[in-house]
Amino acid sequence: MQEQIERQMGQSVTVLGGGFRGLVTCFLLARQGHEITLIEPGRHCGGVLRSFEWDGLYCDLGCHLFDNTDKEHTSVFLEMGGGADCFHSIELNYASKTGALLSDDISIVDLSADFKANKETWLFQLDQAGQQEGHETGPALDDALLERFGPDIAARLKPMVCKAYAEDWTRIDRSALAHGLFGRVRIADNATSGELKKDAYLNKVLAASSTTNPSQFYPDMDRSFGRNFYPASKGMAGFVENAIATLKAMGVRILTGEAIENITETRDTITVRTETGRIFSSAQLISTLSTAINEKLILNENNMPAEIGVPMAVVYLRLPLEVINSVTYVHDFNPDHHVFRASTPGVYGKQVDDHGLSYVCVECPARMDSDFYSSSPEEKLTTIMTEIADLEIIDKGTAPADFKILNVPKSYAVPAIGAPQAEAEISKKICGRYARFHQFNSFSFGKSRILKDALSFIENLN
Repeated sequence: MQEQIERQMGQSVTVLGGGFRGLVTCFLLARQGHEITLIEPGRHCGGVLRSFEWDGLYCDLGCHLFDNTDKEHTSVFLEMGGGADCFHSIELNYASKTGALLSDDISIVDLSADFKANKETWLFQLDQAGQQEGHETGPALDDALLERFGPDIAARLKPMVCKAYAEDWTRIDRSALAHGLFGRVRIADNATSGELKKDAYLNKVLAASSTTNPSQFYPDMDRSFGRNFYPASKGMAGFVENAIATLKAMGVRILTGEAIENITETRDTITVRTETGRIFSSAQLISTLSTAINEKLILNENNMPAEIGVPMAVVYLRLPLEVINSVTYVHDFNPDHHVFRASTPGVYGKQVDDHGLSYVCVECPARMDSDFYSSSPEEKLTTIMTEIADLEIIDKGTAPADFKILNVPKSYAVPAIGAPQAEAEISKKICGRYARFHQFNSFSFGKSRILKDALSFIENLN
């Protein structure tokens, strides 16, 4: 096949990977006036944000919301997604279940039912943890939680962590603490928690509810929107579609289905060759692909520790609006339950089919060798309906009009022990070989954190 050579010189940048990292990177660079080519090896851009259509309903791959905690970040999301009219505010109603306690004002672990019996032990151990802040005792997530909370609270968190990630916490790198699920816990009622949080260290590790005033901790939020917001149509797929249209209108060239064959660099350019024979040369190259892929492409090595993929059964329930309660999402931390998170994106996304039905999404982390993961759809459904009714996200006794279950071998990934350090070393090695190659941190969690990292990354790039 005759090679097709396509060159972008001067302030040209090629971006690899069309997930959220790639899309937001392209947007920020295009806004600065750079000429951008985005190359996505897969068939579609959007990654986990790309909802699928199920008989007229656009189903998100899990629970996705936009946070309105910073005016600058909100402005980027809105402009990328087609403008303010393409979103609506969400009245966030979250909950969590810890043991027998169903808390309707907080979404994280709530140990307040046991505070009276454990007050002295917990406060002593938290004081010790505060005095030792910054002293790392080991590389794993269990080490980080032990250092952060002390042995008693950490021991209570262990089965919850192993449930959420379907993995032993000793195999997960301590940097996974940035995921946010277990960075804080509530140990007492709100009034007591408020007093405890006057201490600088306890303010970092303890939580109190903010449902009565969702904006109180976010003075820089955009006041024209609520604490959270969401696409006005087609779920997160609507955002992806609008973001792609925005990028194209800004002059970004987007190519999909172009697997990368190799990358080479000369004095003036860095060049990507795809498996279809196309060649793209530019002044700079930014990869939002995984470090393992970059390492293989450029160094032909395989030293990056494998990611820990979280296998999951994701269940979609088509239900009448009137039986779905006003909960946006709920976390179930009970290790003997299969459901970890249940959410109502059909409701907060204002989606209803021709029969008046919307949908609920249920996420069940499970090891692939577990009985639950390999059980039949009907067996899964029976278990799940009982559990989510107890979470009060739907009325008890409700049966879905239809359901769909996806067994997903890797819903998302958390870093294995040593992965951040290995990534830094590999990135240094790659950049030592190719001065025009830049790698965007692959261990950011959440859209707001990814955007924050992208803004910093591009500022340093310039």
